[in-house]
This record gives sequence, C-alpha cells and structure tokens, in this order.
Amino acid sequence: MKVKHRMVLCLLGVLICIGVSGCGKKDETQPDNEKEFLSQVEFSYMADADTQELVGNAMSDAGISDERQQIFFQRVDQFNSMAEEYLTDNFQTADIAKMPLYDPYALQDAWTLAYPNLYGYNCRITAYSLMADFIQVNSNAEKRDDYLVFDLLALDTDSDVFVNEQERDSFRVLFSAIPTDNTQDMNVHVKNIQEIWKERGISFKNNNGVSMVSVFLHDMLSENESELIIGHVGVLLKQKNGELLFIEKVAFQEPYQVVRLANRTELNDYLMGKYDISYGQETAHPIIFEND
Repeated sequence: MKVKHRMVLCLLGVLICIGVSGCGKKDETQPDNEKEFLSQVEFSYMADADTQELVGNAMSDAGISDERQQIFFQRVDQFNSMAEEYLTDNFQTADIAKMPLYDPYALQDAWTLAYPNLYGYNCRITAYSLMADFIQVNSNAEKRDDYLVFDLLALDTDSDVFVNEQERDSFRVLFSAIPTDNTQDMNVHVKNIQEIWKERGISFKNNNGVSMVSVFLHDMLSENESELIIGHVGVLLKQKNGELLFIEKVAFQEPYQVVRLANRTELNDYLMGKYDISYGQETAHPIIFEND
C-alpha cells in the first residue's frame, strides 16, 4: 500500500499547501517524479546533552538569542526531568502513524503531580518564544483569540517564557483565528490568511536559517461561518549540511521534540501524516505555511 501526493500548490517557497490521496496500489501510468509519502521520521526528545548541543548550535547559527535559547532549554530540562522514566535519549526512528511512543495520559498525570499550579507550554507558546525577534506584529490589531484560552492561562502562570509584556499582545494577534469561507478551496483560504495577516501587520524578517511553520486547520462554526486556526506550529532550523531540524512542543503535558529531516517535502509529509487524518469531511485539508 502506498500513499501518494495529490496536490502541491507551492513547495520550497514561503508557502506549502498540500493534500493527500488515499491508500492504494501504485498506478504505473503515474509520473516518475511522484514519490511515496514519507512514513517514518527520525526524532529526539532532547533529553541528552548531544542532541541539545546539536539544536543549540543550529539556533545560534540562525541568530536566535542566547536569552531565548536559555528560556527554551530550561523548560525542556524541566519537562524531561519530570518525564524521564517515560522518554528515551538520543535520536530514534518511528512510524509517523504510530506516534507518540509514550503514554500521554501517564505524562499528564506526572506533570500535574509535579506542577499542580502550572499549565505548562504548548506548540504556540514555544514557537513564538523562540521566533519573536523575527516576527513583526501590530500588537494593537484585532484579536480573535477565544481558542487561545488555555494558552493565555498558561502565560498567566509563567509569563517569563516571553521576554517582555508586549510579546503577549503580539502573540494573541499572531495566533488569532482567521475568518474564512465555507469552502474546501485551498486557494481561498490561503488568500484569506495572507490578507488578514497583512491587515494585522504580521510579517517575517528574512532569515535563511530559521522560520515558523504553521499548520492551519479549518473549523466550520456554522453553515455560514468558518475560521482558520493554527492548530500546530513549530520552528524550522537549517543546519550547515543543509539538513533541517523541526522543533516542536507536542502538547501542554507532552514532550519537546526535534525531528531531523532531509528537506521540506519530508517536513510536509510528516505534518500532513499527523494532521490530515479526516476523510470525507466538509472542511478543507490542513494548510501549511512557512512564515507568511
């Protein structure tokens, strides 16, 4: 059984937007350049010094400040010291369809026992904490952040994850929902995201070494109302050898993770393999943006 790409709107540029076909026997009439969908990835929970050094070097090369790196690795160590009996060291390979390899409920219980008054940190908080110096946002722009209620509660219990108070307002604008049309047409959603981000003063500084990768999910609120939300986000780092490191926080009480990838096509396959898992739905497929 092989899974093949159905549609690529733009890749290796600032926008990745792809759909996924179903499983089936390969059609021999398909073009030679149509490849199998990635099924396995190499990843690490950054629980060992060597992996942290690898990630730290890539962050430094990309210009991420020492202060932001220190904030990040402090929280990585905080989580891993609580969860060490559930997580492994170093890189390992796993089937995307079988991830996660740990028991998320056991981790939630362990976190609550260790930090009963701390929500923890999710993908959006982690990504913005690392990327804030490279993102311009009009912090006074419209905020449609009802779905960020747990993000904001988490920031209430640990505001030190951001460098200053204005970053909280910029965070709320950046991750605010995007009003959109009730359609499965990817081009409509892409246009709406780009137009609304422009209205909110959201732009990204050119940096070949680091970028923000966002997975937009289509939420149909009613027959006449839809919105797009960033359901997952991570930081993409380029290594000197050309390989990529994708940094993500899986969920509030789930691990920090680095995924090692050869190129953006593999990144696309990894993210779509995790988030494009609904079939026959009325909503659009997930849409992946690199920066804007």
